[in-house]
Amino acid sequence: MDVESLFTNVPIDDTIEIICKEVYHTDGKKLTIPEETLRTLLRTCTKEAAFYGPDGKMYVQCDGVAMGSPLGVLFANFYMGAVEEKVFAKNPDIKPTVYARYIDDIFINANTEEEVLHLIENFKKHSCLNYTHELEEENKLPFLDVMVHRSSSCFSTSVYVKSTNLGFCLNGKSDCPENIDTASSMPLSGGLSHTHPHGMQSTLN
Repeated sequence: MDVESLFTNVPIDDTIEIICKEVYHTDGKKLTIPEETLRTLLRTCTKEAAFYGPDGKMYVQCDGVAMGSPLGVLFANFYMGAVEEKVFAKNPDIKPTVYARYIDDIFINANTEEEVLHLIENFKKHSCLNYTHELEEENKLPFLDVMVHRSSSCFSTSVYVKSTNLGFCLNGKSDCPENIDTASSMPLSGGLSHTHPHGMQSTLN
């Protein structure tokens, strides 16, 4: 499953309330700043962050988190976590035996496509988001940088590379900022760190 345009569709006001409830009204260590101060700071950094458009005019994004915002992942994860809690609390029987989410990408194990569609409908009922889904082909399904292989008794993984990848890599000795040099190797290292040893060996070869 995939959440369509999650960052720009996150409801800011609802998510701020979710964050404040989790921080100040549940068990655990509380922040030293007052709740209203945190609420104001979050609102200021999202709903009141002005930017210039291509026409030279200044705009304010009224809802959703701007792409590239440092708060994007925080808001997206808090909102999706709240949606998941609602869905599975009210319908515990529909929770898949395997459910894994990385921000807006969700990997689940389901017996039929109808189960996937039923789950999507429940997610839509409890959120303002739209969802798409992709089914496995020949017992394989890509998830992030990993290709997941399903057998009758277990899953195995290998590094997944998109068909559009031309195989070009940034020369490690080239003259470029260190953060870009490091970032260029992250997809491969991420895929390798979650890959079965057999899949890793075939990739390195």
